[in-house]
Amino acid sequence: MINQISVTFGTEPILKKLITQNPDRELLLLRSSTETEGLQLLDVSGEPTIFKNPTVFNVKIHSGENDWRGYFNFMYFNITGDDVKIFAAKVNALANNMPDGMIGLYGLADNSNTAKVCLLTLWESHKEFATWQRSDSYAKFSQFMQTNYHYFQSGYQFHALKETD
Repeated sequence: MINQISVTFGTEPILKKLITQNPDRELLLLRSSTETEGLQLLDVSGEPTIFKNPTVFNVKIHSGENDWRGYFNFMYFNITGDDVKIFAAKVNALANNMPDGMIGLYGLADNSNTAKVCLLTLWESHKEFATWQRSDSYAKFSQFMQTNYHYFQSGYQFHALKETD
């Protein structure tokens, strides 16, 4: 299991340069499923970050495959106090009973502020994720999907680099 995932955002030329300069790293270029220009680069090598302005997440829990494909969903929260145990129990329950179509699950904590957490789930496709959103399993997280938890969600898919001369 990897113990760290680093994330950065940028334009295609800048992120492509990072990929080209670091062929030994497992770097995943993703495009937002809702924004035309939103690109992010994930370093899933588990090595110390190579990014200048990264968000570095420590992997707290992983379930499923280390198969980086399909639809990537990121759910961000700010969890403190007694809610930490409640949230962790919900993530553990999901990890132990992954829905159909979920490839993998990563419970992540921001390296610079452990109250900032991310639930990264990988899906066969957006269709399976959308099915999960209508399930009781997804509804169990609804208490945390509030502004007081700084909740934010984003979806991504692989981005093919444009060929240049």
